[in-house]
Amino acid sequence: MPSSTPVDRTILTGVTDEPLSIPTVTNTGRRERVRAIIALFNIAPGAVALAILLIVALAATEGIGILFLVPLLHRAGVTGGIPNTASAWSRAIDYLPAQLVPLLAIYIAVVGLRALLEVADAHASARGEALSTLALREQLYRALVRARWEVVARMRGARIAHVLTEELQQVSVATNQALRGVLAFLVAGTYGTAALMLSPTLAVVAGGCALVLLAIAWRQQRASRRDGEQLMHLEQQLFTGATEHIATLKSAKGAGIADRVADRFTAVARLYAHQSVGAQRRGQISQATLSVGASVSLSVIVYLAVSRLQLSATALLVLLFVYARLFWRLASLQGTLILVNRYVPALRNVEAVLSELEAAREPQAMETVDVIPFARSLRFVDVSYRYPGEQHDALRDATFEIPSGAVTALVGASGAGKSTAADLALQLLTPSSGTVLIDDQPLTAEIAAAWRHSISYLPQETQLFHDTVRENVRWVVPDASDASVRSALHLAGASPLLDRLPLGLDTVIGDRGHLVSGGERQRIALARALLRRPRLLVLDEATASLDSESEVAIRATLASLTPVVTVLMITHRLHTARLADHVVLLDEGRVVAEGSWERVLEHPSTRLADLWHAALGQAHGDEHTALEPSSAH
Repeated sequence: MPSSTPVDRTILTGVTDEPLSIPTVTNTGRRERVRAIIALFNIAPGAVALAILLIVALAATEGIGILFLVPLLHRAGVTGGIPNTASAWSRAIDYLPAQLVPLLAIYIAVVGLRALLEVADAHASARGEALSTLALREQLYRALVRARWEVVARMRGARIAHVLTEELQQVSVATNQALRGVLAFLVAGTYGTAALMLSPTLAVVAGGCALVLLAIAWRQQRASRRDGEQLMHLEQQLFTGATEHIATLKSAKGAGIADRVADRFTAVARLYAHQSVGAQRRGQISQATLSVGASVSLSVIVYLAVSRLQLSATALLVLLFVYARLFWRLASLQGTLILVNRYVPALRNVEAVLSELEAAREPQAMETVDVIPFARSLRFVDVSYRYPGEQHDALRDATFEIPSGAVTALVGASGAGKSTAADLALQLLTPSSGTVLIDDQPLTAEIAAAWRHSISYLPQETQLFHDTVRENVRWVVPDASDASVRSALHLAGASPLLDRLPLGLDTVIGDRGHLVSGGERQRIALARALLRRPRLLVLDEATASLDSESEVAIRATLASLTPVVTVLMITHRLHTARLADHVVLLDEGRVVAEGSWERVLEHPSTRLADLWHAALGQAHGDEHTALEPSSAH
């Protein structure tokens, strides 16, 4: 990532948080810009090649149209031919009709052909742009879902969302502008060729003027690349800020810091506006400089044509048309390059994310999606796992069992390795050492897809959508019938909720399910997990945020699912663990004790018994007693 420099805070009035920053940009050269554009075209080569072919044809018709100017003007009564130096032009004109009517007919046909080519080119360019962006978006998202979980988990969710939406849209604009640039370049070449045919001397002068103008514009090209990097960085901050601040708005309002959060967000918005206006101003200055320079160049050429070369009226009119169009095309090319520079950083960022995800791709799994038998147990044998970049194992030489058809509780303080063990059971992580066995069959990456069809996962944070109860439940099984959805809701203990809702399954439950209670949200999420009829149901602190009454009801529901469904609960609550058939106590990544609740409670190497008896002695028997970090040694 680019390094950062402090931002001028004179435009951030009222901000009290730490200074914002924008990247210090190292300008990329032409080679990298061309490489990025070629890489973009390679995504949809057929569509882009057709667009470029039509662009070439369009430029050719532009050149053919120029050939008709001299004979048309001559037939219209403008006297004087072309200069003797333009012999190539003379030979080309010899092939044209001498009469006015046929000449006009051919001219109309050429213009009509050019119009048709413009329509075809616009369609082909739009199609190439859309297909390139679509292919890149699909490639990026599939790389995301196929990457190893430990890599995806380290990425900022808002960053991925920004890449998939805003930055890919910028890539789409870059594609369009790159194609427009190809057209501007080819048409400028056509006019340059016509100028050379008209007067080689003046063509040399015009070429020198064009080089001077491009040299003047070069500095603005560097500025546009710098603007592109900085604006992309600020757009990322705006997107992630909006996403994360809205998600925490309730907490911010509850804590009385909503205005401070708003100040922080608007500070980035002000900075983005400041940078955007500056980039726009620099672009306009560049265009204005080029326009003035083009006028000066055209004046020099006209002066030489009239006072030195003494061109005829016909040749002078053609010359004015050709050079005016040539310099206009150069200005258009300059504007196109500024926009390409503005959006190429987004392409590079998309490519960087794509490369990171593809490098972390999971091993190819078997194509079969048959459910894997799970009749006896899921066993961990000397399993260790260390997260990338960490110096200590999150799970160390762990050996324990998850019996089939029972409720197993993984218990331990925060950081004990509970969630890591659950992720290993889900095949989201692969052991650094050791083996996970399903009925004595090694759980390898090759059978990961089939195993994941046998399990369901219920996290602590319920992920519900602003949609109906029906669609929220059948998110995992889109073609499930209403009868199946109702059955899953019944198994999850949500039938009273369904009876209470005014529209039943058609009731919209609001953003993240906020129109129903926490316990009801958890039951809808549990119904979703049960809809696919899993052999193993994994709950990661799924009842941690519920009140005592809701938690007791959920625990009773889970107990009723066995022995058809094997339940693995990750919890730090002793009352929850006590109701499990099998308990595994973890501490600092190691298995301290395993067995029934009574057996684990009596294990001499833990302080679990002391905590449990202390919990029983609390007033009213607090149902939310948690396993503190000092509870196991």
